[in-house]
Amino acid sequence: MMRFGQKDAVRGYVFHAQTLNRYLYCINDPVQLGDPSGNDIKTVVGGITGLAAGAQSAYQAAATSAQNMGANKFQAAVAGVSSVISGGVAGAKAGSSAAQYATTVSEAARYGAAAGATAGYYEGIKSGLNYTKSIDNSDRADWKAYRIRYEAELKVQALRESGNYSITAENEIWSRACAAYAGLGEPEGEDLKEDQQRGCRGSHGRHDEGVLESRGQV
Repeated sequence: MMRFGQKDAVRGYVFHAQTLNRYLYCINDPVQLGDPSGNDIKTVVGGITGLAAGAQSAYQAAATSAQNMGANKFQAAVAGVSSVISGGVAGAKAGSSAAQYATTVSEAARYGAAAGATAGYYEGIKSGLNYTKSIDNSDRADWKAYRIRYEAELKVQALRESGNYSITAENEIWSRACAAYAGLGEPEGEDLKEDQQRGCRGSHGRHDEGVLESRGQV
């Protein structure tokens, strides 16, 4: 029925109208959200802020990555729009999960937004990669270099989520990416040059965390 058998003890929040109906379970979205106790609104708040942050982050990541890989501005915008739903869903899931560790509603909102933005970022990168597969970028080394970097980022993220993460495995991913960089010659993009200089000094060196931090991933 997707409803509580009795009124929720939490009265709801005026900034989200659906929470004011105290018979609704998880603002009428039990597929994406959960509230096992029926007394904790934090996971719902985290899911809401995660959804919003995920959708926004996905759009920006998809549009930027698509343009970096050869799409024009219109194509980049289309890639961004196509990622909004998947980014929002991923953001809601991540935000709801992260909010479980919060002690206050405001903290849950912050946790949800942060986790949602990260999840949305990776959904956006996936969308950008998929959208630009049909674009001829054979004439630009930096377009190819961006594709190599984004693919490596997704592999590292998948590794982290697999439960089998290790520094050695991450090093291997970035070492292969750096070897692929080397075959492209000198990239035109300044951040790609930084990747080469900071992350590709020797096949055994870990990709520099400063580069990842500048992208908001650590």
